[in-house]
Amino acid sequence: AYLNRLCLNAFLQWSQENLNLKTPASAFPNEEVLPMLWEFLTGFGINLYGKRLVLIPSDAIDMADFAVPQEWVDIPNLAADYYLPVQIDLENHSIHFWGFVSRRTLKAKADFDSIYRLYYVEEDWVIPNLEMLESASNFCDEKGQVVPL
Repeated sequence: AYLNRLCLNAFLQWSQENLNLKTPASAFPNEEVLPMLWEFLTGFGINLYGKRLVLIPSDAIDMADFAVPQEWVDIPNLAADYYLPVQIDLENHSIHFWGFVSRRTLKAKADFDSIYRLYYVEEDWVIPNLEMLESASNFCDEKGQVVPL
């Protein structure tokens, strides 16, 4: 929950400073529900550019891949259009937004671990430039069909 809150605050601040947003980014499902979800799930959702993003914070040093909990991908009410891995270095007090990957790419290219219910996405599939997110969100439906579990 602590890493999620740090990441949420940092992303909201970064988006206000670096993106020309007509409407500010907002959390989903909503700010009241997120702390309860954080007891069970890593990550949180953001509404931005008319799309849903899920940020997945990690304090891991090695970021060759990142893990997305199945709930954020396969539950229709939580599924997002894009997933953003975030590296948090508590020792150096820094946060690195690693990039983004679409749900469609994640479903097609990620390795699913059915025991831990995690999708593992390799670094090669992550688009590193967050400024490209607005352009990417305007092209096509990157969410795909979400079939209920």
